[in-house]
Amino acid sequence: MKTFHPIRGKSVYIIFQSKGLGDTLAWFPYVEQFRVENKCNVKVFLPRQEMIPLLKPNYPDIEFYHKVGSLTKSFDKQKERTYRGDFFIKQNTRNHVYFLKQIGGIFSFFFIFWLFFKNNIKFVINSQIRKNLSTWWLINKSYFEGILMK
Repeated sequence: MKTFHPIRGKSVYIIFQSKGLGDTLAWFPYVEQFRVENKCNVKVFLPRQEMIPLLKPNYPDIEFYHKVGSLTKSFDKQKERTYRGDFFIKQNTRNHVYFLKQIGGIFSFFFIFWLFFKNNIKFVINSQIRKNLSTWWLINKSYFEGILMK
């Protein structure tokens, strides 16, 4: 009799919220046990990229990613309009540039350059973005923060 296993052979994403090294080290054997028992591909997002070199040698079958921010507070409702929240704008802009940098290559760097103009055009055209100087400043500041992230 064949049994159905919903995650066998599929990718499972685990997001660690705690920035504490002790919490992460304590939970990681359970992540590995979960991967082995369920025969799935585990992708782990860690809030601190310094943890990746510590864990990767001991868990070579797990894919590691650096988690930057989240999508909480994505919208800001004012009167009858809903706008993108400042937190969303900052994280989305910064993370987009950061991850393109991580990919590397000439295409990624051209796209990062294009993203600066695209973001400013979207600021003018998109009705879900507040039209004020502080929002424009946030978009451009977040862009350059993404470039400076390591």
